[in-house]
Amino acid sequence: MIIGLTGPIASGKGLASKAIRAQLGDEKITTVLLSDYIREVVRGEGKQLSRDTLREAGNALRTENGPGAWVKRMFERLPQGGEGVLLVDSIRNPGEIKELRAAFQSRLFVLATDAPVEDRIKRVLKRAREDDSTDSAEVERQMRIEMENNPETGFSIEGCRELADAVSLGKESKAERIDEVQNWVKEFSDRVSRESDTELRQ
Repeated sequence: MIIGLTGPIASGKGLASKAIRAQLGDEKITTVLLSDYIREVVRGEGKQLSRDTLREAGNALRTENGPGAWVKRMFERLPQGGEGVLLVDSIRNPGEIKELRAAFQSRLFVLATDAPVEDRIKRVLKRAREDDSTDSAEVERQMRIEMENNPETGFSIEGCRELADAVSLGKESKAERIDEVQNWVKEFSDRVSRESDTELRQ
């Protein structure tokens, strides 16, 4: 069972990830952030981590190896024959979803998150990650750039949302959003279990 998370900066992907891990159990989940692979590349090149350097490195591999390149990189790094749930975070390009869908078909569930821009800016300033700016104007600029539609080699958040199985818009309270995510995951988990039972009986 594979769950993918996509959405713009600070849109609630982290909250969704925590809700899923609490629901299914950390010990059963392998979590992969595609952005961590990009951070490795940026650090390996001796560059300072920033939204700009991460975006440039991410786009470079997509230009060289296609829009699903970072998922292919993930497949190369994951141990073969793993069991449990694979949680893939930081999906930014529709090609990444298509690569996952081709590999896992009906066992893949993709959740897209979003939230009002003003809320997302506040979250970025509060969390203060290494690659986040502490200037609200710069954060807003980065958000505008990352919402540009570049499905071939860059980000396409809207394109990812169109391919998602469910969309959490973040207008609910935190508790309501957690319930929403966990209900979707339960429905998906139950469906995968039914399909597995059917396959075993055939």
